[in-house]
Amino acid sequence: MKVGEDMQIQFGTSSKRVNSTFIPAMSRTYNCTLKRPCTIETPVVDISDFNINYNVAYIPDFGRYYFVSNIESVSNSITRYYLTVDALASFKAVILNNVLNVSRSQSHGDNMQIDDLATHTAGTPTVTQTSYSIPDYNAATGIYVLQIAGPKPSNSIGESVSTYVLTASELRSLIEDLFTASTYNDAGTVTVSGETKTYFNPFQYILSCKWFPIDYTYFSYHLTTGIKFGWWESDVVGHLLQDYMYSSNVTIQLPAASDWTYCAPGYSRYSIAVPGMGLLEIDPVYAGNTITVQFFVDMLTGGAKCEIYLTQNGANKLISSANGYWCTDVLLTQLASDANNLASNAIHTASEGLFGMDFGSAITASMTQSAGASANQAAGDLAFSMGLMESIPFVGSAFKKARDNMLQPALSASGAVGNMTELKVNGNVRFINRHYSMIEPDLNAVIGKPCNRNYRLSTLSGYTQCNNASITVAGATIKEKLAIKSYLEGGFWIE
Repeated sequence: MKVGEDMQIQFGTSSKRVNSTFIPAMSRTYNCTLKRPCTIETPVVDISDFNINYNVAYIPDFGRYYFVSNIESVSNSITRYYLTVDALASFKAVILNNVLNVSRSQSHGDNMQIDDLATHTAGTPTVTQTSYSIPDYNAATGIYVLQIAGPKPSNSIGESVSTYVLTASELRSLIEDLFTASTYNDAGTVTVSGETKTYFNPFQYILSCKWFPIDYTYFSYHLTTGIKFGWWESDVVGHLLQDYMYSSNVTIQLPAASDWTYCAPGYSRYSIAVPGMGLLEIDPVYAGNTITVQFFVDMLTGGAKCEIYLTQNGANKLISSANGYWCTDVLLTQLASDANNLASNAIHTASEGLFGMDFGSAITASMTQSAGASANQAAGDLAFSMGLMESIPFVGSAFKKARDNMLQPALSASGAVGNMTELKVNGNVRFINRHYSMIEPDLNAVIGKPCNRNYRLSTLSGYTQCNNASITVAGATIKEKLAIKSYLEGGFWIE
């Protein structure tokens, strides 16, 4: 276009946004003459008309749409319009034909992506909690698992230990049996004397006794006539544990996200409170999915593991896990090992070194109640033997010390694990949802949702924001290219 040549200019009125690809309609066409040099980016035109309502324009010869940036009355018949190029409308077809990485989109945004631009109300968030019962979890009574060293009975787990499951009443009966000087059968006859029980010390065979918050009926058992402590069998019936592991699970349907702030950890939090494990955080991106809380408990050690799976497309995918304890130690009395060693060494030294093997055999026979000997006779023989041992210089003092220690065992909490309060009070899996309400409920209509995918811009609509929007725009000036890049990366409307 040369100075002095005639051209057309079209004017109109539009409510279009500055950062929009919308092409406005023009309502009036004027003929004019280019009288002086001008830039196509910011031309100034004089029209023989006065209309302050015009806010957009189009110059066919320049092939560009414009915003009216200022209006000036030059004379009674001349009005001057200052125009600024509308690069998005002018190059709309070229721009929308590009494939770019879209960071936000009103039409193709994703509810499940974290939105760093979301804002929420101040104050306390809304907290909802749902409890789920764990199958076979019984914190009211639970079971007691007793591990005793010795020959393994049939159908008991372990190679060198017997593992018994007891109810509370059975454990009380066993403790009464252990702490009673003599053991009696149903007829009231002494079956094990106090001296014999003291020497052999049934407590030394007890490896552990733990309480578990698990229902007694969960396991299948093999009954035995009595709990065995090495050489001595108690009159209390035990139930041999056959399976070393307890397992159970709880299924939870996570609520679907009502808006995308559920996916922002600062605004929404999903937590699972698990007995014995603590509070496990669940990423809010799993909103609307089904999760499974799976438990595994080692009945020998009390060690427990919780694994949380996402159930998706028929498959379980691990998304979180925790370790803890599902037991509490029961502090049965334990005899000091040095007392046992002292007693054993003293007897063997005296019986074999001072009196010969025959006397040692006699002591052993009396303690184990050999066939044909009455309980009272065996007890008398053992009492005589022990009294004789105490009369021997040097040996007697060591034996007496050991005997006194065995008769007065000391309580110990060494190695205790578990928390009965936690297991009894919090016996359910609890799903906790803390969520703030949004200040701007229609945020998507204002700035779109997170997208972070590659799209051809012509397939999108509404508010859009792009990353690294350096595109080739044929025919555009460098200022127009920079303006287009700024709009695309800063956010614009595809209309």
